[in-house]
Amino acid sequence: MAPMRASKSKSWVRLVVLPVVTGLIIGLAIGARLDVAPSGVPQPRITLTGTTYESPPCRSAPTDDPFDPDGIYYYRAFNVTLTLSNTGKADGFAYVRIIPDAVEATHDYFVPWNSQVTKSAAVVGAIPFRELDECTASWGHPVISLVGYDKADPQIALTERTYEPYCTESPPYLQVYRFTFVLVNTGEADAVAVVSFHVSYQHVAELQYFVARHSQIFETAEIENDRSLADGSSFASSSECHQFLSLQGYAHIGGNGT
Repeated sequence: MAPMRASKSKSWVRLVVLPVVTGLIIGLAIGARLDVAPSGVPQPRITLTGTTYESPPCRSAPTDDPFDPDGIYYYRAFNVTLTLSNTGKADGFAYVRIIPDAVEATHDYFVPWNSQVTKSAAVVGAIPFRELDECTASWGHPVISLVGYDKADPQIALTERTYEPYCTESPPYLQVYRFTFVLVNTGEADAVAVVSFHVSYQHVAELQYFVARHSQIFETAEIENDRSLADGSSFASSSECHQFLSLQGYAHIGGNGT
């Protein structure tokens, strides 16, 4: 298979200066092959060779929890950077687990054959705290492991998904669902990928992306939701908008909301 070539596409980049805590995290796992291939068929061989992480101070967010009189909860977040090496003879996808992570899903990354790639992920701690002191004293570092990998089929795959909902800061106060992801085409022909977006298990949008053969593109989709309150009125403030913001969002390949 020919080496992947980068395909330019619209991208969204944000630079944030954070206090950095770096270090090798113990618990790197040797990748386990997910299937047994016939002798002589090229296969990937992926290992997780290094990790670092940034640990910013505890963050806060509004909540409508009736047992929280302050209307605010606190949580930890980590910005993880990891290095994956593929010493095999085929492109592959690596599946990485990061603990703690509120999403509780593996992170999948495309790794071309005979290459080393550096990837990043932003994860949120699974436990919200009512007091800032409790959050500050909580478990202070993530544990990262490679749980498996498999061969990349000749098709388009959607990987490295992130979901960041937020509310606009000025009227009208709209909910905005930001999805970032990578589309990888390991096939021999150019193709169009249809990506569906879901929020709170409801289909909210569908977009199309051109992906050239043997390429990957990095995309950001921002979907506005002018959702009103139950009585038909709009949100009175950005804070009120946040109280009804959905933290469940997902993007996948497939049209018509499937």
